[in-house]
Amino acid sequence: MQHKTWLSASATISALVAIPLIFILLSLFSPSDPAWLHIRSTILQSYIANTLLLMLLVGVFTTIIGVSTAWFTAATNFPGRKVFSWALMLPMAAPAYIVAYVYTDLLDFSGPVQATFRHVTGLGPGEYRFPQIRSLPGAALIISLVLYPYVYLLVRVSFLQRSATLFDAARTLGATPSRAFWRIALPAARPALIGGLALVLMETLADFGVVDYFGVPTFSTGIFRTWFAMGEKAAAMKLAAIMLVFVIILIALEKKNRNTGHTQAIARDASINRIPLSRAKATLAFTSCLLPIIFGSVIPLGMLIKFSLSQGDSTFGESFSEYTFNSLQVAGIATAIAVSAALLLSYAQRTANNMAIKASIQISTLGYALPGALLAAGL
Repeated sequence: MQHKTWLSASATISALVAIPLIFILLSLFSPSDPAWLHIRSTILQSYIANTLLLMLLVGVFTTIIGVSTAWFTAATNFPGRKVFSWALMLPMAAPAYIVAYVYTDLLDFSGPVQATFRHVTGLGPGEYRFPQIRSLPGAALIISLVLYPYVYLLVRVSFLQRSATLFDAARTLGATPSRAFWRIALPAARPALIGGLALVLMETLADFGVVDYFGVPTFSTGIFRTWFAMGEKAAAMKLAAIMLVFVIILIALEKKNRNTGHTQAIARDASINRIPLSRAKATLAFTSCLLPIIFGSVIPLGMLIKFSLSQGDSTFGESFSEYTFNSLQVAGIATAIAVSAALLLSYAQRTANNMAIKASIQISTLGYALPGALLAAGL
């Protein structure tokens, strides 16, 4: 009886998520209208190529930043390590599109960085080349600065627990720290790394603010432009269905990797014996941990404070309390619902672990990567 209760509760949550997803997937089999035929023959390939390239770059950037900072804070000793261990999570608090606005203001032709560069060098317009922040690599860098904490958090926990005993055993047998990292610690942390990357890539798929502001045509921008600008909701739903297929592939790959990881030897939880670093290596570790915080949190926050102090907008002042109340209300309600559903599903899996509940939990995660407005349309 108890199992039926938990199954009913988990199935209800899954159904609420599955209804719009099923509707979106069914749109793949609906008759093709002229708008969809035009999109398929002209810009669909660019949507696919740009989305895949963006995911590739974000995956590379977040892996480099997340794994390196996780290793330094988990396995080595250097000045500031304890502060960095929590400060490296700060960039996650900033919406990616806000960070994009800040860096566009800083790095555009009329921004302070290029203005200072022209003043110092004496070069004029057209006499120098400056990297364009409003580009696909620029969008990948901005998104990575905000999302790398997903990889950092999961991989750091793995280094502290799953990899700790294996790493220390390798060191005892004579392996150098670098060899033990590449041959033991990093492979043992692979499930955590893949899990973090799956979250990062699903967030990247769903991002609209950064890619739209930077003018990068991806599935996300294509969906909204087809739906709102062209008024072709059926074609937008077909794009969303292809995007959902990407999400399903990511979840399937992550699940397969996790299952593979379970067959490997799992060391007992232990605290890793941290490696003392030389002055040069400690400087490298300190710099590697400091830069993501500066570029992902300190600079955006500083610029936002500057904007808020320099712009005397009375309309914003009058509406500030309303903006704050609405934001907190939406965030509070969404958090309460999400945490309640997650706890219910987790406890259902613990008390009545069977294939039906596992399936309902998997279904409940599929909507993560799609824009909320599109899920609302599907519903």
